[in-house]
Amino acid sequence: MKKNDKDQTQYKAQFLPIGMCLGLCFGVALGNLPLGLCLGVGLGAGIDYLNNKKKNQNTDTDKNGEDDK
Repeated sequence: MKKNDKDQTQYKAQFLPIGMCLGLCFGVALGNLPLGLCLGVGLGAGIDYLNNKKKNQNTDTDKNGEDDK
């Protein structure tokens, strides 16, 4: 959990467990559980990676004070 300037709690969503659940559902529905879980974990991890990358770029820009465009 992270607190912002107004002392409100912000929650960051983690997509890896969400991807695992979706992969489990698709795997059961299609009759191939291992493949569904692999795809779900890959999807969730990829979304988490992109969100963390975007967050780190925003904090780097804030630290520099301006964009390098």
